[in-house]
Amino acid sequence: GWRMLHVGTLENTGTAADSYDVNFDGELNLMEFATAQDPRANTLVSTPIEMNGGDLDFSYTRSKAALNSGVSFIVEWSDTLLPGSWSSAAVTEIIDPENPSGSEVDDIIATLPEGAEGKRFIRLKISQ
Repeated sequence: GWRMLHVGTLENTGTAADSYDVNFDGELNLMEFATAQDPRANTLVSTPIEMNGGDLDFSYTRSKAALNSGVSFIVEWSDTLLPGSWSSAAVTEIIDPENPSGSEVDDIIATLPEGAEGKRFIRLKISQ
């Protein structure tokens, strides 16, 4: 339904393909779908990070339709950005209790340990 609504087809091809960026904003259609965005709008996914004691809280919006269609959401971290250094170890996720879920999205808080050397890179990996 999302693909038909936003790009006018059900087919995963051409400008409607998961791997295409309709508005050339750097986010592929799959990311726009997964985070409940309009692929033609000038928006980017928001993923704020906050310190929480010795942990980091990484927040993101997850589309319920994407989750129900088999899209996976994995929060990963690395202290070096080197290939093969990304991990999801010790990452826990909850639905944000201060922002109850809407009918279409869940606001997720992923908690992970702070980096040992005062730095930690975090990414949201989306796959179909």
